[in-house]
Amino acid sequence: MHHITDCDYNIQGTATQVSNSECNMPCIGNASLTCGGPNRISIYQDNGGTHGNVLPVNKAVVGTWTFEGCHTDVVNGAPRTLTERFDIAAGVTIESCTQECASQGFSIAGLEFGQECWCGNSFLVPNTAAPLGNCSEVCSADVTELCGAANRLSVYINNA
Repeated sequence: MHHITDCDYNIQGTATQVSNSECNMPCIGNASLTCGGPNRISIYQDNGGTHGNVLPVNKAVVGTWTFEGCHTDVVNGAPRTLTERFDIAAGVTIESCTQECASQGFSIAGLEFGQECWCGNSFLVPNTAAPLGNCSEVCSADVTELCGAANRLSVYINNA
């Protein structure tokens, strides 16, 4: 039997809510409580404990950059949506990625997988828009910001 306790700021991927009745397995440490079920996980939210209830966000505006939306990356074996990846030694944030893209002469910044910064001047693959909820991973260097997810880019456009 596999037992994991995991904490996060949001639900990752394509999880969907099911009826509470499907979470009917007793917890190992306290059998009077339920802890998920077959292929199910019980999820609880801290409403103001030690974390201050700060949820991560895609910032609407960062300097001259505006949030454009969530996009797919590497769709069906296609090339990357944006051309250039830059490693940021201090860690990836919306600010550090948009600044790096601007300094390299790019007008589009994409943050992926919480730790990747991609730049370009156009999308290499058309029709990449994805549901906003798909970009749900926190940035490695600032847990108050969202930085895409696996194969998902939080995209910012420079309006300068």
